[in-house]
Amino acid sequence: MRRVFDKTLKSDLFPDQIGDYELIALTIESPKIFSGDETAPFLQKKISLDFIFENFSIYEDLYSNCLSGTITLIDGNNLLTDFPFIGEETLYVVFRSMNTAIAIELKFRVTSISNIEKINEETKIYTLHLISEVALRNQKQKISMSFPKSKLSHVVAYLCEKKLGLVNEQTVKTTDSGGYLSKNKDVNNNYYSIETTTPYIEKYIAPSLSPFRVINKLCKRNLSPSGSLFFFFQDINRFRFVSLEDIFKNKPKNDDYVKKLYYIPKDSQDKSQEFEFSWNIVYDYKVVKRFDVLQNMARGMYSSEVSYVDIEKRKFETKSYYYQDEASKQHHINNDGYLLTTRNSDVLHDPKNEAPATINELVMFHSGDPESQDYSDHRKEMYQRRMSMQAQLDALVIQVELAGDSSGRLSVGDLVHFHVPRHQDTEGDLYLSGKYMVTRIHHNVSLDSKYRILVEMVTDSISTNYRFDIANKKKSNEIGIKVNSKDLDLEREQDIVRTSILSSEIINDYNLATRLRKLEVQLINSTNKNV
Repeated sequence: MRRVFDKTLKSDLFPDQIGDYELIALTIESPKIFSGDETAPFLQKKISLDFIFENFSIYEDLYSNCLSGTITLIDGNNLLTDFPFIGEETLYVVFRSMNTAIAIELKFRVTSISNIEKINEETKIYTLHLISEVALRNQKQKISMSFPKSKLSHVVAYLCEKKLGLVNEQTVKTTDSGGYLSKNKDVNNNYYSIETTTPYIEKYIAPSLSPFRVINKLCKRNLSPSGSLFFFFQDINRFRFVSLEDIFKNKPKNDDYVKKLYYIPKDSQDKSQEFEFSWNIVYDYKVVKRFDVLQNMARGMYSSEVSYVDIEKRKFETKSYYYQDEASKQHHINNDGYLLTTRNSDVLHDPKNEAPATINELVMFHSGDPESQDYSDHRKEMYQRRMSMQAQLDALVIQVELAGDSSGRLSVGDLVHFHVPRHQDTEGDLYLSGKYMVTRIHHNVSLDSKYRILVEMVTDSISTNYRFDIANKKKSNEIGIKVNSKDLDLEREQDIVRTSILSSEIINDYNLATRLRKLEVQLINSTNKNV
């Protein structure tokens, strides 16, 4: 979590320069030991790691349910044996980047130790692996229960509170702390936020799985008007359950509110730049992935044909997905941009002449009806859409290195604008510059160095239309596919169905015969009265 701390004496030891940091606390606690004294039944050993750590790292990841980390220690006091480290310790860390009162405060559990090396007879170096304590709570239980009538986002909230012991962030009051608005959070608690609610009611049975596995399965079933790309992950502040397409849809329309990152080569950086602008400078960047056509095809990005079968209701439906038609209607990181292929690409299928058989699958689904008081699942609406969207998000991946910033101006799930220069052209690189979404952040703090963050960003679209130079040096017509995002028209939760025509006719004939018999009895009774 992030908290506001007053300045301490330690801050006087460091100049206010980009990348400098203040380590407020770094301690490790042993497991509780029974003392036998009724007044203080439990004891704990606690030591400070301020001067024996070499570096520590914290990892935020859209694709991981929990925060994780590592810390490397240079041990000259034989702590391995004398403390000792046994895999039940708790690490507490508080640090902040300079020129801000906002610090990162976290607790981790030690899960393993690796890379034990002997420097000399008295000194060893090794790495402790860390994870959020919620991960241990998750591993200790399995969920076997039914949710007979629930919105799936409500099921996620139930699991967070009742099974994982998380606190709803909306219940925490906000206070003004020295000009900063902050939440009154306790480092001993973990918090969650449901940011996208699902409108559907479903019946769901959890089949003896850990809470995280149940939630991850629900992410693949969820659907909202904005889309189906749901994720559950932990960032520095809280656990988040959110649809990425909801983030794309509700992003600020004014680009002034989107954080801007600029790559400036080190030999071109002006040392006299204003301090605030320096937070936006990218020291280095790497294109991790530009495109992979065969992988995208195998993952169903460009096309798919899926047959949906409901055995109980005897329904069979085949749906086709064409990237150039369907993806252009989805919400994207560049909602005012263009898709990643050209209009005439041969990796796409021609809807008039070709079936979208790059991916061809059979998927079971279930439709509900009022008579059985059952509810539909909605694989027909989201299965192919989510499959394609996940591939699109991995199509263009970039890593950038920035000065560490503990204030939270950059978090997983945030949209940023990244500018890559091209020679002296102020327009920059046409297809690398544009909006991205942050998917991973690696916080790295070194004892004798700086606080740096390595950020992984992805985009599923480009901000500038494709154009090519032809032989006469003139620009050809723009050939990209324009994004025209729209919300989904959601199907009903229940349908009025009949299991077969034959059964309906039998029921109607039976009811007709019953009505005729009743009518005959009434006529006989009335005739007897008249007589």
